[in-house]
Parts: sequence; structure tokens; C-alpha cells
Amino acid sequence: MDAYILTEQQIEKINHLNHLLRKEQQWVLNLILKTRGVLSMNKNFDETNDCKFQFVLKVFSDNLDCNQRNKVDQGKPIYMMRRNLSVKETASFFLTDDWNSNYLAIQSHVFSTFNFCYSMHCIAFHSGLSLEDILLIDSFKMDVKVDFQLRIEINRMKSE
Repeated sequence: MDAYILTEQQIEKINHLNHLLRKEQQWVLNLILKTRGVLSMNKNFDETNDCKFQFVLKVFSDNLDCNQRNKVDQGKPIYMMRRNLSVKETASFFLTDDWNSNYLAIQSHVFSTFNFCYSMHCIAFHSGLSLEDILLIDSFKMDVKVDFQLRIEINRMKSE
């Protein structure tokens, strides 16, 4: 993707994808923080208990050629990213404004002028999708799964 000049339409599409992903990441972050806040108010949920969050991003294209290039059937994701996050990690992953700033050493890279959110950065640099395929993205699906971790102290139970 080096030394490729994007058209104005392509720039708009990539910016639009990034904007949508950033907006959804903020929603996911708020959900995670609210969930953690509610759990921490529960008197039975103390420092021995915790929860982790699994964030899953699925990327889809309705373009038959794109699906064939990526060896997926129509309606299946052309890319899927799964990330397990603690509450502390969630904020740093989802609130960092520019995942490209520390990643791009080569200024001539096609994405060097973009300020990508975490999800768009993963699509652009870790998905293996071509620029053509990225421009053919039609939809995303984000899943957030909560894994409650309950620890029961045997010695503590004896004294209660």
C-alpha cells in the first residue's frame, strides 16, 4: 500500500468507516464502564471478584468478489478480531485517538495521514485485507461479552 494516492472518495469512505467505528467503540466503552460500576456497588462484589470483557469485531462486505478473495461465503465476516480486555485496558484501547501515530515510520504509507481508532487500525494493518477490500466494507458487528470472575476464599467463609 506504499506510495498509493487515494482519491477524495476513498478518503471519505475510510474516514466514514473510522468515524463509525470510533462512535461504536465509545458506546462499548460506556457499557463496560457502567457494567463495572454497577458490579462494584454490589456489596458481594469486592476485590476478590472481577470481570473481563471480550470485544469481538466482525467486518462484512456484500461484494461477491471481495468475499471470494477472502474465501468466505456471502453473509460471513471477511475479517474478525477478538480482544480480551480488563477495565483498565479498555479505556486505553478505545480512547486513544490515533493508533497510527506510533505505528507508521514511513510517511509515504497510504494511511499515514489518518488518525485511526483501534478497530480501524486493526482492519488497516492486521486484517490482511487489501485496500480494495477495505473500501468494499458494508457493515460491522461488535459483540461485547462479559466474563464474571468470582473468587471464593475458603478461610474467609469459615469466619462468617
